[in-house]
Amino acid sequence: TVFSVSPTFAELPAGAAGRFSVRFAPEREGPLAHALVLVCDNCEVKELTLTGTGCVASLQLESVGGRPPLFQQNGRAVQDTLHFDDVSVHGAVSLPLAVQNS
Repeated sequence: TVFSVSPTFAELPAGAAGRFSVRFAPEREGPLAHALVLVCDNCEVKELTLTGTGCVASLQLESVGGRPPLFQQNGRAVQDTLHFDDVSVHGAVSLPLAVQNS
């Protein structure tokens, strides 16, 4: 489901407070809404509307190791591999990337 609540059941004596976690995990782009219904044992019902917007990140590779991407097509990088050459066992090499969310 797009919205989920945890825990789904709680016992709260009169005057007590509880904490819940509401998770939003959209599966498509655009605005989404869902009703959250809270029901008390005295038959009181409280309805809340949950809303969120799913968005798609469009990342553009700007540079690899401070240099432009190796391959470009129509002005956009099409590089999809980062090559680290030989690295000693237990060693480490960092490769700085610059990306832009367009």
